[in-house]
Amino acid sequence: MVFRRILTFLSILLAFSATAQSGTLVTANSLSHDGFTRYFHYYVPDGLSPSPPLLVLLHGGTRSYNQIISGTSASQEWLTIADEEKFLVIIPNGVDPDTGMTDTENQNWNDCRADDIDTATGADDVGFVSALIDWADSRFNIDLDRVYSTGASNGGMMSFRLAHELGDRIAAIAVFIANEPAVSECTGLPFVVPTFICNGDGEALFMPWSGGFVVDASRGTVKSAIATRDFWINRNGTATTPSEVINYPNLDLLDGTTVSSERYTGGVEGAEVMFYTVSSGGHTIPSINYQLGLLALAVVGRQSNDIEGARHAWDFLSQHTLGSPVPPGLPIHNGAVVCTVCSVLIAAALFLQRRYRY
Repeated sequence: MVFRRILTFLSILLAFSATAQSGTLVTANSLSHDGFTRYFHYYVPDGLSPSPPLLVLLHGGTRSYNQIISGTSASQEWLTIADEEKFLVIIPNGVDPDTGMTDTENQNWNDCRADDIDTATGADDVGFVSALIDWADSRFNIDLDRVYSTGASNGGMMSFRLAHELGDRIAAIAVFIANEPAVSECTGLPFVVPTFICNGDGEALFMPWSGGFVVDASRGTVKSAIATRDFWINRNGTATTPSEVINYPNLDLLDGTTVSSERYTGGVEGAEVMFYTVSSGGHTIPSINYQLGLLALAVVGRQSNDIEGARHAWDFLSQHTLGSPVPPGLPIHNGAVVCTVCSVLIAAALFLQRRYRY
């Protein structure tokens, strides 16, 4: 518990903040679900589309719906993208595994790990997200064929759970620094869900690239990043050889990372897998606009400042609409996570705009 509190403190240490948003953030909304009052923020950009897409933005473990949109959290870029693309964003809050409270700052999602005895909450978070989709549709007439989920770490693992158990409502997911569990409690139809995965191969502790314990045995075990990727390649029925491989320009020579992506196409009903590798990257979301401070980097590892991760993810998500279950007979294997997208070549001039150097 003390360790989690330390991580929460370090995660909000600032380096700099980027572009302010022009829309409206409506905070601390609530609805009743499964006997609990559950909380969420939502963000409405100016000029919201008449039938807008919906993005569900999930915080990481030991964090909250406040922290994911403050400080140097790279997830803040989603609100700027929403301003530009005119989609609705819902930012739910998880449950505190120590107290069971739903409105505090040390929150977790009940992802698919069956062997997590330390941070599991037992909450019906899939049902909560489904209720939020209904809430958004009743108020904003959202495009129900364009509902997306994204998150990092525990939030990414929760996005995987949504793909497994709510795949009839989730059009695509974008997952950062998260793997499929080695021992899974997830059930549901084998939905094909276009999947973007972005992981750092320098990760060994919080979400190990090679698989294993999440910090320690009490938090369960995960598959490797490659096995996660392969799981979704098989689930979505894509080619096993990438149709496109991109090595992105190394804009920041001082961050110690490079970024590449592989795109796997030809899946059922156009389902794809995008897999980004941040070479030497740690437990971080790649970002140019939101860079972590030295103390945070000392704990979570290197952050790539070569791409804006959220923008690559949106390029992927926005190409997909709601799919359908895998047809009978399509082989399903255990295995993999996907997280990335190709696009937006970033001009070298951005290197000169950096406000912080290591």
